[in-house]
Amino acid sequence: MNVVLRNTNVFYLLPNMTSAVQPCDAGIICTFKAYYRKRFNNLLLDDYENNIDNLEKISILDAFRLAVLAWVEDVSLTTIANYFRHCKIRTSDIIHTQQGEVGPPTTLIQELQHQVAQLSYGNPMDICNLLNYPEENNYMVASNDEDITNRIIEEFCTQQDEDATSDNDDSVEPPKISTRQAQEYLEGLTLFWMQQKESYHEFSESLKEQKEDVKKINMTGLK
Repeated sequence: MNVVLRNTNVFYLLPNMTSAVQPCDAGIICTFKAYYRKRFNNLLLDDYENNIDNLEKISILDAFRLAVLAWVEDVSLTTIANYFRHCKIRTSDIIHTQQGEVGPPTTLIQELQHQVAQLSYGNPMDICNLLNYPEENNYMVASNDEDITNRIIEEFCTQQDEDATSDNDDSVEPPKISTRQAQEYLEGLTLFWMQQKESYHEFSESLKEQKEDVKKINMTGLK
């Protein structure tokens, strides 16, 4: 079905581009989490000073209250506008805001680090990784035909080298076959040649001799 969109332009984005083109994922959420974590840590420190047990257990209602305060009072209009500029969604403001660097303020990160030190965690996670896990910022870059061709050739050559190394590697010892397994294999061969009516007699004597040899080996091992 062919549809002509007169007032809409469709752009197909590469995978994992969320952190690069969507303002919330580019840093608004990260900044919000930083302010929420600051208020949460302050709550823990207050409870610690008041000798309250189970410091990290708060109700869902308290968590919502902290989230509302962090969003309404801490995340500024300027922060949101800067991330929209950063993602190239808006280059001018309807409401004038001051341009600045994207990301949680340095002073906020330092305050969070100080709070974590006061809480004496055994193995605290890095603050920046806690707020924005590094792998979430990885996104794909468009490849041209030459890049794709070179990558395929490189993968093919690597596979060829691995196959050659595997063929020439005599260091891997073959699995040890027990006399019981050998007997089972010979019985299977006997059944196979019996099904080949014209060839059975040609191999039957050889198979019988091999079975006797396996029995002798088995008896020798039992002595």
